[in-house]
Amino acid sequence: MSIDYNIISNSKSWKDFCNKLSKLGTEKKNNKIKGDTFEELTRLSIISNPIYKSKIKQIWHHSKIPQSIIDDLKLQRKEIGVDLLAEDYQGLFWAIQCKYHDNACENLNLSELSSFFAITERQVTYSKLSYRLACTSAYDYSKTITKNYSKKLGILTSSNFFSNLDIKHFKIIKDIIKNNYPIPKASLPKPHQKNAVEKTINHLKIRNFSRGKIIHPCGSGKSLIGFWIFKELNVKNVLISVPSLALVRQTLDVWAKEAFANKIDIDWILVCSDREIGLQDELLVHTADLGVSIDTNPEKVFSFLSKNNKKRKIVITTYHSGKVIAQAAKRKKLSFNLGIFDEAHKTVGKKNKVFSFLLEDKNVEISKRVFLTATERVFKGNSEEYFSMDNEETYGKLINQVTFNQAIERRPRLLSDYKIVTAIVTESEIRNFLRINRSLNAQNKELNIEEDSSTIAALIMLRRLVKDNKIKKIISFHTRIKKAKEFCDLNNLVNRYIENIGLESFHVSGRDTFGKSVAELDRFEESNISLVTNARCLTEGVDIPKTDAVLFVDPKKSKIDIVQAAGRALRLHKEKDIGYILIPVILDSIHQEPENKAFDQIINVISALAMHDERIIEYYRDIVVGKKPDKELVVIQYPEAEKVIFKTLSEKINFKICNRISFGFYEGFTKFKNFYNENKHCNIPRDYKDQDGFKLGSWLAKRRKKYRQKTLPEYQFKELNKYTKKGFIWDPIKESFYKGIYQLEKYIKKYNNADVHARFIDKDNFNLGKWVSRKRTFYRQNKLLDYQFEKLNSYVKSGWSWNKEDENFFIGYRQLQKYFKKNKNVSVPAKYRDDDNFNLGKWCSDKRSSYRKKTLKESYIKKFNSLSNKGWDWEPAQQHFYKRLKEFEGYVTRFKTTVISKNNRTKYKQLHKWISSIRSSHKKNKLSNYVYEEFKKYEKFGWTFDPLDKNFNMGCLKLINYINKNNHSMVPTKFKMDGFPLGQWVYNIRRSLKKKTLSKHKIDKLKNIKNWSFDFLEDYNFKKGYEQLCKFIKKYNHADVPRDYIDEDKFRLGVWVVNKKFSKIREELPKERYKKLNNLVKKGWKWK
Repeated sequence: MSIDYNIISNSKSWKDFCNKLSKLGTEKKNNKIKGDTFEELTRLSIISNPIYKSKIKQIWHHSKIPQSIIDDLKLQRKEIGVDLLAEDYQGLFWAIQCKYHDNACENLNLSELSSFFAITERQVTYSKLSYRLACTSAYDYSKTITKNYSKKLGILTSSNFFSNLDIKHFKIIKDIIKNNYPIPKASLPKPHQKNAVEKTINHLKIRNFSRGKIIHPCGSGKSLIGFWIFKELNVKNVLISVPSLALVRQTLDVWAKEAFANKIDIDWILVCSDREIGLQDELLVHTADLGVSIDTNPEKVFSFLSKNNKKRKIVITTYHSGKVIAQAAKRKKLSFNLGIFDEAHKTVGKKNKVFSFLLEDKNVEISKRVFLTATERVFKGNSEEYFSMDNEETYGKLINQVTFNQAIERRPRLLSDYKIVTAIVTESEIRNFLRINRSLNAQNKELNIEEDSSTIAALIMLRRLVKDNKIKKIISFHTRIKKAKEFCDLNNLVNRYIENIGLESFHVSGRDTFGKSVAELDRFEESNISLVTNARCLTEGVDIPKTDAVLFVDPKKSKIDIVQAAGRALRLHKEKDIGYILIPVILDSIHQEPENKAFDQIINVISALAMHDERIIEYYRDIVVGKKPDKELVVIQYPEAEKVIFKTLSEKINFKICNRISFGFYEGFTKFKNFYNENKHCNIPRDYKDQDGFKLGSWLAKRRKKYRQKTLPEYQFKELNKYTKKGFIWDPIKESFYKGIYQLEKYIKKYNNADVHARFIDKDNFNLGKWVSRKRTFYRQNKLLDYQFEKLNSYVKSGWSWNKEDENFFIGYRQLQKYFKKNKNVSVPAKYRDDDNFNLGKWCSDKRSSYRKKTLKESYIKKFNSLSNKGWDWEPAQQHFYKRLKEFEGYVTRFKTTVISKNNRTKYKQLHKWISSIRSSHKKNKLSNYVYEEFKKYEKFGWTFDPLDKNFNMGCLKLINYINKNNHSMVPTKFKMDGFPLGQWVYNIRRSLKKKTLSKHKIDKLKNIKNWSFDFLEDYNFKKGYEQLCKFIKKYNHADVPRDYIDEDKFRLGVWVVNKKFSKIREELPKERYKKLNNLVKKGWKWK
């Protein structure tokens, strides 16, 4: 071997390494050194890479492969056909071939690997290989390679692997050469990451929620947050879902490195395929570019999940391959401990789309789901058909959020600050440009104002800013790939033929290979002043921190795309102080009004950014009210010649933008002020709508919710907070909660514990027992708010318990055991209270009731069953029933009747009471079937469940006679007719109806009696008086009835009115009657 270890040891980067090799010259001997040195660097890079370290046990240069392995793979010395060979932890092998190219632009081709494939494709060898790697210093490789040999093949190139070797990597490689194998330092969480992880652990582990979302800006380290959550939860397996192949590799890089650094033993599998490529304009990454084995075969995934080892399993999948995961997991009957959903906004939309498949447990069971995104996406549509990130059932509560403003303002910064620059370009400027540059043709197409005005306007703006030395690295976004390419060509043509300002242009698209795209982006980064054009493949998943400007050439409507694209200019870099977001605007004339569609692009971009940066809203709010903002966030540039006219226009534009970005608040706030001015209070019901149909109650509830979540913009808080002195409450829930806390602390101080009885009402008439019970219920239902949980949890030392059910059970069970020691049985009477004043009888009854309803815990049932030999019975009522029934049977046998006569009621008092209770239960439909059947047997002795049936018909006849004589059914209670107690009978009928014990056939019969009323006399009198009062008001247009007034129906209305007013003073007037009379206030009714 001709390895130059000095070159490897002294290199500081991949570029430096290649430069050192190129200086060796092109002689055959030097070419050998280059090839061997590259082979050794490849071996050392694989050894030092945590991804490969987690899979590969050892790796040999071909000259040092043990003979036994050579024989096993049927390879032949001297040239065995592979440069390196590795053995993995499954006992299989990786064949590795290395090809060094002096010219990185010269693709690796199939002919160079012909010997490699000839050897490794032989069945005897292929069957013992788990993977093959072709490694090259070239940017890219010929697609004929993967077209002919796609299985078990990865290709490491300068673009996808070696260009990542920086000074840190070469330092590790240098140590390995010296036989030192350093463990990389684990990443330390930044304050915002630490906060997010701690809140997530509290949310998932302490609060036991199953879902939650984290919203952090692009480039703030969300992948690391996902890893630290996995680490802190200490789960056995995790499913990580990402939208693209590029993110599969990026995620694996982060997780493998951190697992290795934290000494966490992991095993992983990637589930994705090339079929996912080309679904949209994104960087074209093939599975071969990943450089590691991938699977879409459910059998392989099942085998991986079935491994019985101590390693923690990591499954990384694209959303497209979710169904493969589902098939394997269901066959294994596996529930994933944790699910990390990156770029979670991609899952929003129709429920049947591929990206949303993993959201539901019916597809894949996942104990805890965490959703990561920079741009929360909310879908306003039918929740039965669509997923939306504001749906807590699907995405959980918001765990943690960092806004653009917070990321920019905190120190050290997470993101670069930025400015939005809008350049006004008139059509006359565009026509002038075309007139001067008639010969320019981009992509062999002649430019014209109808089709290319936005392209030319953007170019004019861009070159203007570059000349002013404000920007150096620009990414432009276009609606189509073709337009992006044209823009690139047009700038190059202007440089070549008109004026070269040093702005080089490059272009990338999803149609290019990954190697070609990376090479183009490398050239973009290396150039002094440069532009790279694209449609949307650079919107996300690409990190070029040097970028100091993004240019929206064509209109973008998606707010998420706008924010993601803008994020490219917000990455921190030592060479820039600020990022720029550039928006050209074309006007037909300088007198154009801002209502024109030409301004939609500015408004769309600014509105999208305002959703993530509250400074923008404050900025425009200051401008509109005439206050000079502290910082210039938005700049509108206009031609110097039209300065005065454009100044007026910019004021109009600013006003329109302010209206758009704060419309939802200011419309509602105006309605809120109007409500207060009219009603002099701020107590607005949640369902309240004003006369225009505006849902003011709902609007206010949303403001309060944002306030609780700490997401309410400062300016909205300030405006509403002015009304706290006028009765506005920010958090009525919080105020009510702390009222309960105050009473709980009083209870603890008095009784030295927090064990509040469920029915406890304190001296302030506050139902503390009910309040405590509701808080525990909310806790079990995961509805308890964080601050409520933390406050109540602080009382654990005082005896507070979250699971009051268990605590209450064991208190009762201990009392039951005490009862047994004293009485030698556990047959506790229903109303028994023990010496500790514990209602043990009721406690036993409650447990039996729960048992019958099948709501009693199995562990409790076992405890009771263990007492069966001590007299415990689940149905003691049956025992009591049959004891009484035997006594009843004796009475019937003796007296030949089921009626207990008056003479016998003293002697058979308890039996008479028992029979009455049986009839009462029958009336209430609470009689057990077995009881009903037993009593049916005694009908031959005259038994009836309702003795009143016999005199019901008699009562109806007497009632009809009374009504015929008196024209009403208001029978005095003590009235008798021919000795029949009609008044008491009528009263009993009405009372039975009120208690809902009157049978339907009796109700129907009474309804058919003319002038019958179910109302009690008092109710009847009120209705009569109210009707007469309404007649009086209609006749005289007031309600001031003289005390001695008697109407034409001879009704003493004056006396009736006085009585009602006195009833109100004595607080004896029922609420419903008070409301009815109070509704007449507008018609002149007065309580005084």
